[in-house]
Amino acid sequence: MGFTTCSVSAWEGDVHYGLTKWLAFKAGFSLHDAELIARGAEEPDQGKLYQAISAVFMSACFGRDRDRADLVRVYHFPSYGLVPGPPSSRIVDPGLTNNAATELVDKEIQTSLPNRPPDEALDALGRALHPLQDSWSHQGEPDSPFPWICSKDYAFGHPQNRGGWRKHDADLTFLHEGDTSQTAHFTYLKLTKFLETHPKMRSHPAEDWTTTLVNQVTEFAKASSKKGKRDWFNLQSDVPLSSYDAYPDFLSHIDLPDTTGNYQFVRGGGEIPYQSSVILWLVDSKPVAQKTAPDAKEFVDRFMNAWIVARDTERTMTMVNASDFSQPFIINRLYKREQSNSVTRSILDMWLVADHGRVNELGHGLDQEHTFNLDLQKLPRIKPETFRSAIFGSGALPYDMYAVKVEGGLSQTPDRAYAIAFQFQHAPQDAVVLLITHNRLQGWRVSQLMWWTL
Repeated sequence: MGFTTCSVSAWEGDVHYGLTKWLAFKAGFSLHDAELIARGAEEPDQGKLYQAISAVFMSACFGRDRDRADLVRVYHFPSYGLVPGPPSSRIVDPGLTNNAATELVDKEIQTSLPNRPPDEALDALGRALHPLQDSWSHQGEPDSPFPWICSKDYAFGHPQNRGGWRKHDADLTFLHEGDTSQTAHFTYLKLTKFLETHPKMRSHPAEDWTTTLVNQVTEFAKASSKKGKRDWFNLQSDVPLSSYDAYPDFLSHIDLPDTTGNYQFVRGGGEIPYQSSVILWLVDSKPVAQKTAPDAKEFVDRFMNAWIVARDTERTMTMVNASDFSQPFIINRLYKREQSNSVTRSILDMWLVADHGRVNELGHGLDQEHTFNLDLQKLPRIKPETFRSAIFGSGALPYDMYAVKVEGGLSQTPDRAYAIAFQFQHAPQDAVVLLITHNRLQGWRVSQLMWWTL
């Protein structure tokens, strides 16, 4: 069992929640019922079916959990391919015709259960729309994150032709205006079809797609910042932004920059091909009870405070093995120590930038030119009072600890190692993993950082 990363969602809350509610109302549902449908459509990205971090670990590496991997396939990468199985057998086709992407929603349309509570039926309809919508953003062959440690037979990453596994580009509507329009159109068609088979749920006549809706969806798709999306929703007086009850701050968590044009940059000349010989093996599929590793927990807490709260670069760097940390991100293996320090700082800094959409726009800080030349500290940074308010784990604790064994690739062979998994509150679509290692000469150090886009 290896240790890996994975992506388990696609279109973000502006589509799954915001646009779905708008489309449901336009199709003829009441505002109340449209909210229930939209809430259901957002649920697979909110850990309602499974805990997101746990699903990633268990489906692609920790335990090679076939059931969890299959949930990812059904709800986010719809295909008839089997898990485990090669990515080439799990190609996702948009739901233009009846296929794996339409299977769930068509069942909801055809189901007529007189004793089924309406709220339950609407929530189920929303969940069934999720894979249909994701079939456009995830179309193609799933990519394999961090391929040297990832099981390709279980992994689901953003396809290469839509930006690849380490970026959120597959999720951003302004980069895929045509796909956004098709997603909205086929969502609308399924919603109207549902009302044909469940006419008692109709509140008002449907609006015409061609004459009144398609142009508005086009303007929605073009919005390339959080402000642009918010402006679009504020114009929808019949579906007011204030009516979005389940996730009222959904536009704050999408991976678009806050505004457009407030930071000038030039994209780098190419992405760094990640390379590493480090292989991690899980000791136990369950998180370690933190009281059983007090020295490791104390080190992690000190590191988090120095890195996230104090933002003390010098103190943070004393707790990192920069040569190991930077290893996967440097093309030239004969790099200088100064270069490894620069890369390490760049990678650590990018997680403290408050506008994570801007970080994604900059290639997560890892386009070749940016890694060495971009000063991410010039961008506004998060200002949490405690690291516990800045991050969260899969449960009540701010991070999860997994005991791992390390095979090769590090400058010092550790006698103990843990994977520390968490997500940032300001970047909830990304899961982050720190590898901390211990040896007698150096004590505890942060040896690597990995992430995947959710």
